Amino acid sequence: MQQSYDKIIRDYPDDRAMLMGDSAGGGLVLAFAQKLSKDKALIQPEKIILFSPWLALSMQNPAIKQQEKLDKILSLKALIDAGKKYSRGEDLVHYLLSPINGDCKNLGKILVFYGTDELFYPDCKKLEEKTKGFGNFSFREFKGMQHDWVIFPIPEAEEALEMAVEYVIPITCQHA
Repeated sequence: MQQSYDKIIRDYPDDRAMLMGDSAGGGLVLAFAQKLSKDKALIQPEKIILFSPWLALSMQNPAIKQQEKLDKILSLKALIDAGKKYSRGEDLVHYLLSPINGDCKNLGKILVFYGTDELFYPDCKKLEEKTKGFGNFSFREFKGMQHDWVIFPIPEAEEALEMAVEYVIPITCQHA
């Protein structure tokens, strides 16, 4: 991800950076933004959008166990196994694997979308609580939505995607 980001910044130095990801990609994007901030990168993402982000590969939040009953898409056991494989033995609570444990200050503006019926709901709420008062985080909770509902042809997905577009437009319009 670092190599791709460096190439984009090198090829388009006058543009503003933005990152977006869903599910595991959402966690990856947040961890990468935290890394860029920690490394004091010259160009950091101005805006970030996270859809149903997987914020903790460790899956240690006790509320997740209860949440599993509501999520019809994700499996706690499968996620724990996937997290262990992806980590290759590294500490699952390290911020690069579980960005909920990272420094969320000094990041660009971040918009987080999540559903109340997805397995990642407890960690999204935990991130919301952790970042309260930071000023750079905004959260959009969608009642009754499953994991990654934004990819389905439903009104709630259209609503979330419209919000995301409105969030992005100020960046893209400045070069028009």
